[in-house]
Amino acid sequence: RLTADITRVSGIWHCTNAGETTWHRLAQHVFATASRYGLKVPQAVEAITTAEYPTPATRPADSRLDCGKLARDFGVSLRPWQEAVDEIVAALATQGQDA
Repeated sequence: RLTADITRVSGIWHCTNAGETTWHRLAQHVFATASRYGLKVPQAVEAITTAEYPTPATRPADSRLDCGKLARDFGVSLRPWQEAVDEIVAALATQGQDA
């Protein structure tokens, strides 16, 4: 639903699937899901700190997005990130099987 007067809302809205995780837990979930489709996955995923991962830019320690404004202004809330990952992995794992 959109607000009755769209001109009354402005700013930045974050839009991401619900919940929170780390890059390590995301990788673990992707590989666990992929293994259910018989895909080859690593034996283990090692967690490292942000400082141990070299990037040109400094990354914040906490980069979770608050999607509350999106929900308040537009009534939009997304499904848990795990469901979205499961759907993507399933699509990739079964890609081309219908051909």
